[in-house]
Amino acid sequence: MMTLPYRTWGLAKNPSVVFLHGLFGSLLDWEGLAPLFDDTHFVVALDLPGHGDAVLPQTASLQSAVRLIKDTLLFLSCHDVTLVGYSLGGRLGLHVAKECPELIREVILESSSPGLDDPVQRAFRAQSDLAASERLLQVGLAPFLEQWYQNPMFGPLTQHPDFDAFLQTRLAGNPDYLAWVLREFSPGLLPSLWDELPNLPVVGFVCGERDERYIEIGQRMYQECTGLHRRVLLQAGHLTHFEQPVLFAGFIRALLERAHKAV
Repeated sequence: MMTLPYRTWGLAKNPSVVFLHGLFGSLLDWEGLAPLFDDTHFVVALDLPGHGDAVLPQTASLQSAVRLIKDTLLFLSCHDVTLVGYSLGGRLGLHVAKECPELIREVILESSSPGLDDPVQRAFRAQSDLAASERLLQVGLAPFLEQWYQNPMFGPLTQHPDFDAFLQTRLAGNPDYLAWVLREFSPGLLPSLWDELPNLPVVGFVCGERDERYIEIGQRMYQECTGLHRRVLLQAGHLTHFEQPVLFAGFIRALLERAHKAV
């Protein structure tokens, strides 16, 4: 059984909380937050394919990524799993929940979505991500990321006192792998799950007030998902867990406690 690189906290006998990072990230993104939940849960952080210490399998695809995530969780004896997925991690997490309903109890999305269901938007996004992947390979990872994090959805992220350290963790990435992920895991190419959303165990959605696009996505999800808990964090953009870790952790903790009381 092939597995993804992982780190764990807490006891495996407890219900599991699994953190899935976003594009250009790694399991290191969760090292400050994960220990906050190990008193009541078995906490797992993974490197997604092509990120951190995870290579891209020869037959890299959405299906292989879902299988690797599932196999890693089974290898670790995870059960009653709550997936917490940021951006790309949330999109992949929804596909894992769809394919493995016996393993995934619930999903919490951070600045993520079920994808794109408008054909015009899908075509535009696929082309845009293809161009971005080519630019990454042309200019190199450091110049690319410096421009990437100027995107308005991130707000004044580059002014954060810990931004330089944050950026350094991303500069360790493999440009060839990351360009592939950017291109092939584009929301313009991944299947949309909007039609299946009411049947998926999505219980939470959190984004930042400076991320207008995901505020709109969260509103739409709230209308289509019965019982969805939605939170918009002040003074944050796309990366709420980095900019507002205390508020982000409080939102996750509240949802985990709700699930515990429901058992």
